Amino acid sequence: MPKSLIQTAFVALAMFSTLNASAQQFTLSGILSGTPDGPAMLSYHDDDGNYHRDSSVIQNGSFTFKGSVNNVTEAYLSLNPSSAKYRGGYNGVIVFLEPGSAIMATGKYDNLTGMQFSGSRLQAEANAYNGMRAEVDGLNQPLIDRTIHERAKLLALMAVKAPRHKQDSVNVIYSDLLEQHSTARFKALKKFIAENPDATVSALELYSYKIDLGLPATKRLYGLLTPQVQSQKYGKLVGDYLSALAENGAGKEAKAFTAVDVNGKSISLADFKGKYVILDFWGSWCVPCRDAVPHLKELYSKYHAAGLDVLAIAVDDKPEAWKKAIETDGTGLWYNIMQDPDVKNKPTQINTRYDVHLFPTKILVGKDGVIIDRYVDDVSLLDKKLAELFK
Repeated sequence: MPKSLIQTAFVALAMFSTLNASAQQFTLSGILSGTPDGPAMLSYHDDDGNYHRDSSVIQNGSFTFKGSVNNVTEAYLSLNPSSAKYRGGYNGVIVFLEPGSAIMATGKYDNLTGMQFSGSRLQAEANAYNGMRAEVDGLNQPLIDRTIHERAKLLALMAVKAPRHKQDSVNVIYSDLLEQHSTARFKALKKFIAENPDATVSALELYSYKIDLGLPATKRLYGLLTPQVQSQKYGKLVGDYLSALAENGAGKEAKAFTAVDVNGKSISLADFKGKYVILDFWGSWCVPCRDAVPHLKELYSKYHAAGLDVLAIAVDDKPEAWKKAIETDGTGLWYNIMQDPDVKNKPTQINTRYDVHLFPTKILVGKDGVIIDRYVDDVSLLDKKLAELFK
């Protein structure tokens, strides 16, 4: 299961920041049933990255927030976690703040996720999408309950630092359930975008889940968006993302880099000129990456003598865990380097330069240093390509 997917699957809508340009006041008022008096919280980041966390006292079921935003902004409305009843302490909902908007919220105190909003153009679009997603969740409630149960088991094992094999056995089940649930949600997302190509929220959601949807689906869905939506902030961001991938895709020269391998020796991509090389982006924390090792070993054994090398690039890893994984998995037969774990998401990082944010990702580079193709999760196309190259 991709790391990024595990991190985002239970988040209603991913983060975003700007669409317009001038600061205007917003008002968010709410009425909650079954509400004891107490605090409500509203948190969000402004365009400059500053974090805002405002509070409002709930009196007789009512609360009000006032503030200013330059652009459409995602905010998180929540209640005191100690009094929350929703799924282990999380009682909150995402709301869209717009310059000059007067938003009204109604709902139940013990489950903010069911709250209804009015007074915001974007929120109206989001309500339609959330309704479609809620219908999917309702049909898949047994699956969701099983997923939550396995997640709790995994967190409990992690808390007591249980042996890795015990954590992995639960993580495999959890990841499979999570993927089933996410597949259903992504199906709803694709349907929503196809039916609402002129909705701003379609571009927002496509940008939020572009990595997990995969390149082919993202390109197809982006093509469905109207020119107006494509020209807006998040339509542009999706377009920029696709352009960046194209610059690191088939037919483009692989970007040069130099690093120190696990044996302390300097290694450069230029060292592989005249050979085919698989750049394998992975991490010791990534179960699918390590599950893919036996097959990668088969490919290495089959084609190495004919001119194939593997350069494994560990991302977001810890030196000790990285070295132990190499030893445990027996991957010391090929080249291994690790990015600096203290320099995440920087332009100088290899995965950032190659626009790799989903793991495992494999990039096949030709003898001339030109990228032949990129492969994510499904390596059957890589198998086919290698068979063609080495026939």
